[in-house]
Amino acid sequence: MLHKPVIYGSAVGNALFLILLLLHIIPAGIAPIAAIMAFTVRKGSLWHQRSGRYFTGAMIIVALTGIVLDIVRLCFFVEENHTKYAGYTMPSTYPARLGFMFVGVCILYLLREVTPPRVFRRQSRAQTTVVPRLLIMTGLALTAIITLRLNPWTGALWMIWTFILIMIVMVRTPSPAWNHREAEVVRHRAGTSYLAAFSW
Repeated sequence: MLHKPVIYGSAVGNALFLILLLLHIIPAGIAPIAAIMAFTVRKGSLWHQRSGRYFTGAMIIVALTGIVLDIVRLCFFVEENHTKYAGYTMPSTYPARLGFMFVGVCILYLLREVTPPRVFRRQSRAQTTVVPRLLIMTGLALTAIITLRLNPWTGALWMIWTFILIMIVMVRTPSPAWNHREAEVVRHRAGTSYLAAFSW
């Protein structure tokens, strides 16, 4: 956990950052375990529902704490925490922080759209495509910024492109408003599968 520099002005500041980091890491470990349980038990069973709730809760915490961590990294003691020090691995990069923030927002959207009860409510076509379209445009804008102004070779772009592709699939997935329960189930299974794969 301390392989990268953590410099936030004081021992208290450093401790608060590390606490936030722990709040990010612990649910990140819970999420894939809950996902495996949800995939292996009978669909619709009590254990499926419970493990699904644990997975959803863990992923929400991971996404929210991740976004906050990235904002902190980009706004406070930026130079100190993006400098290579002896005895530490390479520090965080700006593209990585931007990529993880984008992914965090995409995860929150997916959780909202593909987990019960929302996934099983009727929605208009516009309701199910506006946000993913905005996220696609945001991802493309970040791609341009990272490629033209920052460093495209940090690995951040693959995360952004992966979630752009997922958003494209979400736009093209049949909406429950103009299909039937099969569409709802497809949307639920596809979305949670994407999230489970990313949690691993």
